[in-house]
Amino acid sequence: MATLIPKLSLISQDSLTDPLSLETSYRVDTIADPKEFSRRAIVTSTTTTLMPTNSLYSYFYIKVLSGASKTNYITLTIGSFNIKVRINEFVFLPLDNTDSVVAQAVLGTCKVEYGYWSRESA
Repeated sequence: MATLIPKLSLISQDSLTDPLSLETSYRVDTIADPKEFSRRAIVTSTTTTLMPTNSLYSYFYIKVLSGASKTNYITLTIGSFNIKVRINEFVFLPLDNTDSVVAQAVLGTCKVEYGYWSRESA
């Protein structure tokens, strides 16, 4: 069984404003170890399904590790929504049980690491 602890931290030390420090975390117990966790190349010529639809609520993570050039990125499609993820950026999303995640590289092949975890209820 895996336990996910997503953590978000935003810190600003701008000298013209008050310092900002915001941090939040939440513990999520999942029903099993990652359904899939790996690294792979995402190409421009075809779409790649990274997470199929399933009967469980899921958490999806992806980070673009590298590309053939700095301008390469991937487009994630979740239902009718598209998300642009550039090199060294990551996405962590809670998803409904009817969602799937499809990726396609833009301007050149990108190497990514990704994984998803599932649980029975929202």
